[in-house]
Parts: sequence; structure tokens; C-alpha cells
Amino acid sequence: LNAWFIVPFLDFVRRGDFIMEHTSERTIQSVGLPFSQLMGLFIRRGSDATRDHFGVLNNGQPSVGFPLVAGLLVFAVLWIKGKKVMAKWAVPVLAILGMYMSLLVFPWDAIQSFCAARPYLHSVAAFIANIQFPMRLLMPATILLTVLFCMNAGDMGSCFKEKARRGYLVVFTVLGLICGLFLTEDILQSSPYFRIYNEEGMNYGYVSGGEYLPTGSDLGRFVFGTAMPGSSDVTIAAYEKDDLEVQMQVENKGSDSFVDVPILCYPGYEAVSSHHGTLALTQGDYGQIRVEIPAGFSGDVKVGFHTPWYWIMADLVTLITMVLLAGYHFRRKPLSGETV
Repeated sequence: LNAWFIVPFLDFVRRGDFIMEHTSERTIQSVGLPFSQLMGLFIRRGSDATRDHFGVLNNGQPSVGFPLVAGLLVFAVLWIKGKKVMAKWAVPVLAILGMYMSLLVFPWDAIQSFCAARPYLHSVAAFIANIQFPMRLLMPATILLTVLFCMNAGDMGSCFKEKARRGYLVVFTVLGLICGLFLTEDILQSSPYFRIYNEEGMNYGYVSGGEYLPTGSDLGRFVFGTAMPGSSDVTIAAYEKDDLEVQMQVENKGSDSFVDVPILCYPGYEAVSSHHGTLALTQGDYGQIRVEIPAGFSGDVKVGFHTPWYWIMADLVTLITMVLLAGYHFRRKPLSGETV
């Protein structure tokens, strides 16, 4: 189902050189969650990921939410009532493990130090550093708890009356909506906002430590700008930028030079001229795309992203999987005692 995301992500990691590959010294345990935050009933955005002299006052309230945590208790009740299927324990156990790994008390620093001291485990130390915030482990925990919620609904009918199962679904769905609406209100109404009047007022969004930026990127130069010639012999005309695509007319009256384009140099970009074919691309001084302009060049240049064919195949795999799962759900016959 996630092939549409996983394939491009792994492709970028394989083909690119990013800052995250050079950050194995940074530790993450200090920004783990206190237990009180993990058990929060409602989720809020907050304004800071660290704990200064205000403690957790300005922190976000990352949590899997009350309904999903309560689902663990419902599972325990169903287990006591007789649905003792050992295979089902893997779901809550892994969910609790993910929640524990998000906490301040999980020994991330000790594990990272152990791996960093052994050359064959340096990649593991770098991976831990690039988690950035242990609360990201709440994502797989939330998915597992959602699966557990559905498992509980399936078992509820056989342990109790059908009304109990329907009541469980209604109550916990309403609680989930309340938690989600609370977070939405906090983001859209309570949090500060930015007002931008024109393109010149734009800078760049929050990128944390810049782990996924190309190595050598200079955040201080990520401001609104245009294409910049590499020498006085290069002139640029009819410059247009549409999102992540640039078109311009370039003329080079001197020796080999270049044009810097205000787009980050990620793998997959191409520079093409209708008269001169494909032009070479390199990374500029602060992470931007640099188009090599040969001596005597005169013509149009178009810089844009070329989607690899296997990305499109990954999209199709995801789409086909969704269709097959939906078809299986609506066509399968319920088992004895099961309500679909």
C-alpha cells in the first residue's frame, strides 16, 4: 500500500548524498517524551520540542490518543473473557514497545554510543541520530493500536452481545473524533500564523536539522531569488519559475560557465535545451542546482524533475493493491458467527 512513498524515498536515499548521512554524533534521548505526555488524553501541537525552564509547558502533546490507549484495556478484558489467541498478543506487545521507545527513559544514548564505538555498526548509530525525535515511534504504535481496535471490534460480538460491539464502535469513534478535532482546533485557531503578501516575503519552512537536504546546503542562502549566472559573459533572459520547473533563455559569450537555479539539487532533475539537447547538472555552492553552460551556448534551457518509470510502477502497485483489498472485503463470505 505504501509503495508510492517507499520506492521514491529509498531511491533518493540510494542515489543522493544527504546531511542525514553525516549526523551520527547527535543524540536523541533528551527529546524523548515524559510519561505524562504519552498518556495525555488530547493531542496539542505546542511550540517547542525541547524542555527549557518552562518544563513541558510549551511542548507539543504527542500521544496516540485516549481511545487507542483504552483499546489496550478492552483487549485485556476480551482476553480474560475467553478470546485467548496467543498470536494476537503480538499486536499490543509491539504497540507498547513502540510507545516505550518514544519515552525519555528509553536508553537511546547508550545504544547509540555502543554502536558508534564499533565501525560495523556506524550505520545503526546514524540511523538512530536521524530518528531526530523518539516520538516518531508513536507512528507504528498508532497503526498497531488501530489494528487492535479493529480486532477488538471483531471479538466483541462473540464475547458480549451485538449491542455491546456496536456501542464500543460508536463510543470509541466519537472519542477519536473529539481528540482529532481538538488537535485541529489547536493548529488552526490557537497556534500563531504567518502572513505572506508576495513571493519576496517567502523564505523556507522549518527543516529541523536539515537531515534530508543535500550535503553542503546552506540554509542562510535559502531566500527568494532568481537564476544567477556564473560569469559576466553569461546573460539570462525570459526567466520563468513555476514551482519546481524553470525556463529561461541563456547566452554564453565566453568560456565554459554555469547558471545557478534556485531549486535544491535532488536526484532526478534534468536540464534540456531544444537546440543543444541535455545539459550537465551539478550541485552548486549551497545545495542548489547548477546547470553547466558550454562556451558559445545560445538558446532555451528548461530545468525540471523527470519522474522515473519505477516510481510510476510503484503508484500502480499501490492503486492495484487498494482495489484488490476493497474487492476482497466486499466479496468475501463471513465466517460463522462473524459480522462483516
